[in-house]
Amino acid sequence: MVKMRSWSVLALSVSLLAICVPLLAQEPCTITVRPGESIQAAIDAAPEGAVICLEAGEWKENVMIEKSLTLRGQGAGRTTLASGDDVREVVRVECYEDDASIVIEHLSLVGDGKMPERCGVLIRGAQRSVTIESCSILKHSAVGIYVAAYSGPTQVTISNCRVFWNDCGGISISGPDARATISGCYIFHNSSYGLDLFHSEATVTGCTLFGNGSGILTMAKKATISDSSIRGNYGDGIDARGWAAGDAELTVTGCDISRNSGSGISLGGSLRATIEGNTIDGNRTFGISLYDHLCRIFCLSQDVCFTGVVTGKENTVRGAVCPQELEFLATPQGGELKWPE
Repeated sequence: MVKMRSWSVLALSVSLLAICVPLLAQEPCTITVRPGESIQAAIDAAPEGAVICLEAGEWKENVMIEKSLTLRGQGAGRTTLASGDDVREVVRVECYEDDASIVIEHLSLVGDGKMPERCGVLIRGAQRSVTIESCSILKHSAVGIYVAAYSGPTQVTISNCRVFWNDCGGISISGPDARATISGCYIFHNSSYGLDLFHSEATVTGCTLFGNGSGILTMAKKATISDSSIRGNYGDGIDARGWAAGDAELTVTGCDISRNSGSGISLGGSLRATIEGNTIDGNRTFGISLYDHLCRIFCLSQDVCFTGVVTGKENTVRGAVCPQELEFLATPQGGELKWPE
């Protein structure tokens, strides 16, 4: 009995330690804002690197962040920031300092779904890094999170977020200067797409995308998608295209890409694709297909017709592939296809 009690005390101690360590790791609050007080006023008055903590409650306010700081709530669903007007995104991050570091965490950002189009979070400028952690972003008439990086390198990290019920799309990473890491996110029921990658570089891991117009649309310079579930979207699971200006790279590994209303994976443009170790099952059109007239896809430009290389192996593919030359993707030894041959 004593021995069992000792183990119980030890288990409780370990559990409490697991809970407390993340809390201890957080930087202390520099400024605390209570419901009814202005978040923007706190941001304007805060020194560089400040931690602005919002208490539990709801604000109707649009805020602009132009310097290094952390904006921290008490948890998505407990601290809510809703748009205060009809023309601006709820949070706009626009900073041109090379060493700026901005964190938005533990918040709900809620739109009203009405026109004109606006985003939950808009990120522009050339800040060194922006992190969005453990947030819920929903009901916006445009995109939940929109990154437009055309003015200098911007590293964006989005983790453990829920992005849903947005009218245009869930997350869009756009621009040659954008580098994004997206992990552990649930992205669902966004009207046009779950995730859009355009001329950027992105790593997507451990995410779940379902019920979106399309799962992932990518014209990224380099996209790596791993260990993710892309199921039950109304278009393709992954629609990937290169572009005429240069080869793009796509790597898809360890994903479940199933029961999408289009193809599981569609490949177009000038693209080098690696597809390994995925389950691709029950997609309505093809399991894997190329943009090519042989696959009943009539493409009229180099940006659309597939002109690249596909390599891969050890995929479980239930459903047709097009062209048939892609059947090696389901074999242990794999292979490579250069198209057109």
